[in-house]
Amino acid sequence: MEEKRLYERIEAKLPIIFTFDDPRTKKRIESGKLTLNISKGGLFFESKNQFEIGDILNLKMNVIKDTINCKGKVVRIEKQQEEKKEIYKIGIELIDISDEDRNKIEEYAKKSPI
Repeated sequence: MEEKRLYERIEAKLPIIFTFDDPRTKKRIESGKLTLNISKGGLFFESKNQFEIGDILNLKMNVIKDTINCKGKVVRIEKQQEEKKEIYKIGIELIDISDEDRNKIEEYAKKSPI
């Protein structure tokens, strides 16, 4: 399978907060998570919330004493069953983010212990 990522993913636990105004339920979802891995171009995390490919999330990350606000597009979903509940692993492509903020994420990822 051909690799689609532009940037190397690094296993790192980055605290993020996302908000999502779900057009299907008309509800706002807000949640804090830790990433499973990150890169300059995206991130991967687990959630009990179900998303669809193409959904746009508002993301907030605290990286190297700075707060990064950007948007992320859901590009991958892995559904898993864990102890009678469904968990979703969500792949996000970062969009609406400056090159400077992408570089801060990369710097954080390279210094972050797993």
